[in-house]
Amino acid sequence: RGHVRAAARLLVAAIWLALVSGAAISGGVLAASFSGLVIAVLCAGVLLGPRPALLVAVASIAAGAVMLSASSPPPGSPVDIRRQALLAQAVYMLVAAVLLSAVMRAMGAALADARREAQVRREALAKLREAQEGREALIRQLESKNVELEGFNYTVSHDLRSPLVTVKGFVAHLTEDLQAGDSSRAL
Repeated sequence: RGHVRAAARLLVAAIWLALVSGAAISGGVLAASFSGLVIAVLCAGVLLGPRPALLVAVASIAAGAVMLSASSPPPGSPVDIRRQALLAQAVYMLVAAVLLSAVMRAMGAALADARREAQVRREALAKLREAQEGREALIRQLESKNVELEGFNYTVSHDLRSPLVTVKGFVAHLTEDLQAGDSSRAL
């Protein structure tokens, strides 16, 4: 109902908070839930865009730094393991945010190209329809002209036949007169 962006923000925030609190409770940057913060970055990128994805990545790295300074390493683990885990996760999150940003930009450009292409096709279709309507109007005009020409041909034919019939009749009478030897009417 028009609150899609707000719902997406709420979803990303809920995922991020759940994963950060899970990591804080169960081992900090070494916890599996801390690795899951990449999912929060991806969700933010897909649902909200590239900048929010980068923001979630930076917030996740900051949360990891806080966890790193607030807790002590697990017994028997190398001292630098937590810093290495945070660094690795930071790289993963930043790379995910940057790649997602590039993909979203490419998708936006492809969508813009598709919209332009659709507009060009709509305009071409409108021109084709206009040309078709013009062609149909021309066909109607030609049909009307053909009907007029047929009427004219009939009239001309009739008008030309009438004198010819008269001349033919006159010639027939002359022929009869000349055959009968009456040349006085022929002159």
